[in-house]
Amino acid sequence: MSNNNNMEMVFKPYLEFYWKFMTVCAVILVLWISMRATFDSNVFEFFNDPVVLLLLFFIIFSGISFLYNIFKNKTIIINSDKIIFKNRFGEMAFDKEDIEAIKFGRERLFQFKEKLRVIKIKVKHRRRSITVKPARYLEDIELYETLINFKK
Repeated sequence: MSNNNNMEMVFKPYLEFYWKFMTVCAVILVLWISMRATFDSNVFEFFNDPVVLLLLFFIIFSGISFLYNIFKNKTIIINSDKIIFKNRFGEMAFDKEDIEAIKFGRERLFQFKEKLRVIKIKVKHRRRSITVKPARYLEDIELYETLINFKK
């Protein structure tokens, strides 16, 4: 988040879970291969093991997703009179006059007791609302409070 004279705030996505997940899968993979190596004399056939293949798939898929999200460089920029959704491929800017409504709600994922915050931004000349999930950004509380202040 950065502050300028115009009170421009920049919010970047939270990407830590990708490398944390890859690290956990890599540790499990090393432990599984070392465990198999102690009980099995043919160590080099571990690529036939479905557990190893599944862990390798998770590591590779998470790595590709992580690199894609870094490449996409998605940000939300909010200043006093507009909201800008920006990524490497372009940007969508919406003035305060173009925004019909900002609704703050919560959604429940699966069976979790805690509901996650969701913000829906209804824009003129657009059929669907824009959904912002603050939990996916580094400064989630600041993003939520900034959108509350933007609504006023």
